Amino acid sequence: MKLIKKLSIFALVGFSSLAVTSCLNNDDNNDSTPGFFETTIVEVNKDSINPVGKMTNINVSFNLSNSCQKFENFTNIGSNYDTIYIGVAGSQSYGSNCTQKTVLKTEVLQFTPKKAADYYLKFWTGKYENGKNKYGIVKKITIKAQ
Repeated sequence: MKLIKKLSIFALVGFSSLAVTSCLNNDDNNDSTPGFFETTIVEVNKDSINPVGKMTNINVSFNLSNSCQKFENFTNIGSNYDTIYIGVAGSQSYGSNCTQKTVLKTEVLQFTPKKAADYYLKFWTGKYENGKNKYGIVKKITIKAQ
């Protein structure tokens, strides 16, 4: 009886360790670092600016300096009345597969304002020497009432 009890415990421990072990190389802890990419170009087609409550697409370009950098999303860093501070959020993973190659990437920012106004979209372009954020690209978009 003691032998069966010991075998049961070993089997339970063995099964538990197999259940939480992954053989794939896609673990969530992949040693990546989040951050912002420096915005380089922002294009807004004036004909595509829509009225309040409707989406306006804005093309935002930035550089990826290696194959292990990945765009995640656009982040609202802050806002002040009619000014919105936007960052291009991404991540940098590490490994031997990373190849150094600068690629200009463009993603679409979908902007849907809730009121008619002149909006100033300020895009993050790096940091000053004193560590403060720099917003070097500013786009004014006039959103009209419907």
